[in-house]
Amino acid sequence: MPVLTTQLGVARASDSSPLAVWPGSSSGEGRNSLLRAHPLRRDSIITGEVFGRNLIFTTTEFEYPFHTRVGQVGVAGFIDAARASRRLVPTSSSPFHVDVGTGVRFNASSTGKVRLDVGYGLRDGHVRLSAGYAVPWGRR
Repeated sequence: MPVLTTQLGVARASDSSPLAVWPGSSSGEGRNSLLRAHPLRRDSIITGEVFGRNLIFTTTEFEYPFHTRVGQVGVAGFIDAARASRRLVPTSSSPFHVDVGTGVRFNASSTGKVRLDVGYGLRDGHVRLSAGYAVPWGRR
């Protein structure tokens, strides 16, 4: 059965919060909000435009699963969007980014799914291959 999911959120870090807890959107580098055509870090340094004290984000994904000889596999399409404000450099503002893409989901038993995605940034043309592990709701 096809599945459509949407996540929408706002995240905020206080004035005294360290950078480690500031919200950011990326291709899945330890942050909850996805922007799959954009990395957050380059050579272990945060360089992404969508990183700041305030973040608005949304992700919508459509997955069509089917059964194969090796188990359940799904084909997915997605739209990610995000914008950060109150960034490291106070005079800079982050543009609103929208990424679209497609991916494959491999069912990893009842504990979650492995995802492999290709994202394309509509604003800047960035393309990125990313992978991650999606845990079902209510599981840790």
